Parts: sequence; structure tokens; C-alpha cells
Amino acid sequence: MDITIDISVLTAFYPYAVLLDGDSKILWASLLMKKTLTYDPEGKKITEIFNLPESCSDVKDLMPFCREMFRLEIKSSHGRLPIRAVCLCSKEGDITGIAGMLDIGCIDQLAGFNIDINDFHFNDPIIDMLFLRSELKTVKADIHNAITKVRQKQLEFQTTESYRQQLDEKLNELQKQRSAMLNILEDMEAGRKKLRELNITLEGRVKSEIDKRQEKEQMLAHQSRLAAMGEMIGAIAHQWRQPLNALGLIIQDIKDAYEFGELDKSYISNSVEKAMKQIQFMSRTIDDFRNFFRHDKEKKPFDVKQAAGDALSLLAAQLKSNDISYRLTCHEHNKTFEDFTEIIPCKEFLIEGYENELRQVFLNIINNAKDAILDGRERGLMPAGEKGRIALDFEREGDKVIIRISDNGGGIPEGISDRIFDPYFTTREQGKGTGIGLYMTKMIIEQNMGGRLYAENKDEGAVFIIELHMKG
Repeated sequence: MDITIDISVLTAFYPYAVLLDGDSKILWASLLMKKTLTYDPEGKKITEIFNLPESCSDVKDLMPFCREMFRLEIKSSHGRLPIRAVCLCSKEGDITGIAGMLDIGCIDQLAGFNIDINDFHFNDPIIDMLFLRSELKTVKADIHNAITKVRQKQLEFQTTESYRQQLDEKLNELQKQRSAMLNILEDMEAGRKKLRELNITLEGRVKSEIDKRQEKEQMLAHQSRLAAMGEMIGAIAHQWRQPLNALGLIIQDIKDAYEFGELDKSYISNSVEKAMKQIQFMSRTIDDFRNFFRHDKEKKPFDVKQAAGDALSLLAAQLKSNDISYRLTCHEHNKTFEDFTEIIPCKEFLIEGYENELRQVFLNIINNAKDAILDGRERGLMPAGEKGRIALDFEREGDKVIIRISDNGGGIPEGISDRIFDPYFTTREQGKGTGIGLYMTKMIIEQNMGGRLYAENKDEGAVFIIELHMKG
């Protein structure tokens, strides 16, 4: 029988709760957990928000504690807050979450954590116990003061009706608090029972969320590849226009040579050689297209400058036809290249990763820069007649490769800089942009290659900065 439990039931008894995915990353956190941490920990590793027991370095090391409560500390910016926790496990025994309650000795320990008594459910046994202890301290202090006064002969000790009435009231109050504690213990036992029932279905819910996320990412990746293929087909059309014109002129020239009697063996050989050069160029373009979308099965070392040059080779004709120049600068050797065929690879920019994916990154960002320049011209953000410029700067900072891709297209409009990497977000007209190119670009850099990608405005346009770690 499948049993479900509302998340509010879980947090009523265990206000500090998180659910985990298969990589020990946070899928969901309770409101009090977020407030104590002062941020939403979704996507963080479990070790980033908890101090685990000394014998544990990861969530899998908590397996011996699955049948008992254990002590953890929450890593808040205000300090360390101890809790008594339990593991939430699947039927197969995998840990899919952690839930806990405060493990403190007095209310004063909450000072500085930006939380108070109103943040806790009324059934929280620790909080109720602390307030009961506070009341008992008050009663104890009253009795102690009375005994002291009797000893000092400042109080005439006699069993009057009024004094018996005060004692009865105190005893009744203590009896009510005892009953309340018994009710709390019963509620705790009921909560534990519900949590055991929750564990039965929790694995399926977590797996469903992971499957949905993976399905969405696969769909976005597929759409991104289709959009990139569309851009590539446009690039090939521009690349082929010049050699097709050249072939047309060669054929026309052969006809004219025949009519004027100039068609001999030498003339034919020369014309065939010229035609074959154009055909070979077109064939290389097809090979570039096929290699560009070949799926890399494993990481390998490659030069990032050369990967950028491969992307430029596919876009050079488009850039030229739109009066946009480009340059690639290697700051390690103080060399600048204005033609992709002249780029010289070097070991200083050797990294390990998926080369074709990085080519797609360069293609997306350079295409984005080209579109920004064309849009800037249309909106009058660039002086009339000014040539479009795209610059790729490569430099080293410690063990990192820093790549800056800048343009003079006017920059990122105010108010959207924090949204440009969101899926399906685009500033282009409907039908002219998918809104997934920059999203997939960031996914490739940060998830697949372990780097960082961000953007900012500078001088005349936008700058996209890529940080990658060196090989080895």
C-alpha cells in the first residue's frame, strides 16, 4: 500500500529537514533550514550545510546511523547550531533525506540566528521542554527564596489556608505541564510512525523529480543542437557562396576560351586545378560540419585557441558579409591573429575536456556577438558607418585559462543581465531566437567542463568571460 504524508507533517516534528538527489545534493529544504542558513541550499552538497559526525566525510558514511538519531551541526553564517537528526531512507536502504530537531540546552543558544520561538511548530518537543524547564526554574527559585527567608527568620512559616492554596495552584500547574509533556511524547511517536510511512514512498518521489529534471535537460540539449545546426547551415551557405561563384566563372571562362580558340591542354589543366581547389574547400566545409556535431565520448587534451579558430572558420564568411571584423589575441606570446587560418596552437592553453562542446560554446557566443552588433546598428547604438568588431582574448591566471569575448554592439540592456542565461529567454524578435543558446553554453562550461561563465558590460559592448582549469 502506498502511503504519502504532507511535507508540513514532516516539518512539524522535524523542522530542520532536507531531501537529497542521487549525488547527495539538496533537492528541497524546509523553511526553517533556509532561515537558519540565511539562503536556499538547493543544489548544494550535504557537506556544505552540515558538519557531519567525525567518522563521516559524505552522506553515504551515515548508513550506520540509519536506525538511530545522531548529532549534526548546521553551518550557518551566524555560527554552528546543533540538531538531533534521523536519516530518511528508501526501501533499498539509500539515504534520501535528513530530518532533525534542535539539540540545545537553553533558549539563549538561539540568540544571533535570526530565529525565535514563533518559527517553531507548537508540537516541537525541544522547545516545549525548554519552556517547561524555564518554568521549573522559576518554581525552584521561589521555593529557595522562601527557605532562605525562613532560615533568616524573615518569614513566619505556618500552614495557613492561603499558603495551602498557593501550593495547590503550583502543583496543579506542574500537573498540567506533565500532561502536556505526555501529549508531546505521544505526538512524537505518531510523527515517527508517519515518517516511517513517508520513507516507503519518498524514494519514488525523489526519483520522479530527478527523472523530470534529466528529461528537461535532455530536451533543452536536443533543441540547442537543432538550433546550432540551423546556424551552421546558414554559415555553410555563406561559405559556399564564394567558391560557387568562382566555379561559375571558371566554367564560363572555359566556354569563352573555346569560342576564341584558346582552349588547349595547358588551359584546361589550369582551369581544372582552380576548380578542384574550390571543390576541396567546399568539401572541407562539409567535414567541418560533420566534425562539429560529432559527439565526444571521452575527455581529451586540446588547445582552446584552436577550438575558437574552428568556430571562426565556420562564421568568417557571415562576419565578413555583415562588415564585422574579428581578432584573436594570445597574451602569453603577445600575438594577434586576424585570420583563423593563421592561429598557432600552444601548450600554454592546453586543457582537457570535450572539444566539440567548447566549439559549440564559441559558436554560440560569437553568434550572439554578431546578432548584438546587427541589432545595435538597427537601434542606432553604433555610430553610422562604424565597423563591427569581435575580439577574443586568451590569457593565463595561475592554473586557469581566461577567455574574454567582447564586441562593440552596445552591451546588455539594463535589467536583464541576470536573466540572459535562463532557458528560453531571448531579446530577439519572435522566430529569430530560441533563447536556449546561452543557457546550454553555461551548462557546458560549468557542468561538463567544471569552469565558470559570466557576462558584463564594458566600453562599447558586452564581454563574456570563460574560466577553465588547465590540463593536469
